[in-house]
Amino acid sequence: ETIKIITRGRKTGLPHVVRVRYVTMNGAIYVLSGLKNSDWVLNALHKGEARIRSEEYLLHVSVKEAVEWEHAEVLEAFRKKYGYFITRNWYSSASRCLKLIPLGQPIKRGIIKASEKIDQHLKNREKIHEKVKEKYDWKLVAQSLSTEIKKMKSLENI
Repeated sequence: ETIKIITRGRKTGLPHVVRVRYVTMNGAIYVLSGLKNSDWVLNALHKGEARIRSEEYLLHVSVKEAVEWEHAEVLEAFRKKYGYFITRNWYSSASRCLKLIPLGQPIKRGIIKASEKIDQHLKNREKIHEKVKEKYDWKLVAQSLSTEIKKMKSLENI
């Protein structure tokens, strides 16, 4: 079970996405980093915030480094959730433990995309409507001119 953490680059400002395992405890989400100077860790700590994306939700979080006793509890929670071997092989020497605290309610993924698609669809319909209307208006003008020309020609024949 993983989540994606999305941070902004400290130097570039570009989004940086990393997939990590996690545990939840005491209303916070905890993640472990094997390398002390991983870019995603430094980005998250520099900004003090990040976004978490799961299969279903998007969540804005504040980020801070967990204290030593939390780190020990997180390692134990990882052992329970992911098993002894994964925890030993991947996280036993984890140099950093980050505490991610939710800021507000999670947003259900897809809702924003759906509303954007609807907005785009409506804009496209408006553009099509304008083009059709413009063509229709020109057709009416052309018909009107044609009628006027026919009238003028019929008057000439008199």
